[in-house]
Amino acid sequence: IDRHDLVEHVRYGFDLAAGSWFYPGSIDYNSALQPYRYDPQRARDLLRAEGWQDTDGDGVLDKDAQAFAFNFLVPAGFVFYEQLVSLLQGDFAQAGLRMQMERLEWSAFMERLRKHDFDACALLWQMTPDHDPQQIWHSSAILEGSNYISFRDTEVDALLQKAHGSADPIERQQLYRKFNQILYEQQPYALLFYRYNLSVVSKRFAGIASTPFGIFNYGEFFLQSHPE
Repeated sequence: IDRHDLVEHVRYGFDLAAGSWFYPGSIDYNSALQPYRYDPQRARDLLRAEGWQDTDGDGVLDKDAQAFAFNFLVPAGFVFYEQLVSLLQGDFAQAGLRMQMERLEWSAFMERLRKHDFDACALLWQMTPDHDPQQIWHSSAILEGSNYISFRDTEVDALLQKAHGSADPIERQQLYRKFNQILYEQQPYALLFYRYNLSVVSKRFAGIASTPFGIFNYGEFFLQSHPE
């Protein structure tokens, strides 16, 4: 996936390509986990090593008479997802993969997520400064949480449980960085970008400061008598 193309041409350069699960500015963010470089030929080489080849010349890799094709589930009515799918389809086609979009109204989309009834899907998560990933990544969250992709890893479970019960921020940082490294290597999510809030404030106000998470402290705003 060409994340930089996505950020520049779909997100208008306002956002940042993602590699780490945690947001930049968070104590748990690991800047060493950079987005994987866009390299469709490398993708083809990896797939070929696993037995995927275009045996019938249709431009799509296949193996054991099965084409590498999958559905990408998105909520209907969002222009962004139409743009995203168009870009991803082009990226995957460069590696010989066929992605087909499946749109569903929001309630039906969420029902499919809860049933884990999809090949791949688009998800967007809102992080807090003190983010606990257990609800999304622990195996116990497959049935009664937000682990919609049914991710299961015993080491991740142990790391998340220990971090969840720790009152030491340094210990949690070390645990979450190990957890993040596992996600980076396994790639259950293809993280795309960190989305930042874009806010407009009248020039009549001063005392404006935003956190790295795009949150304003409105109690510090004040009206200027003579705004510049």
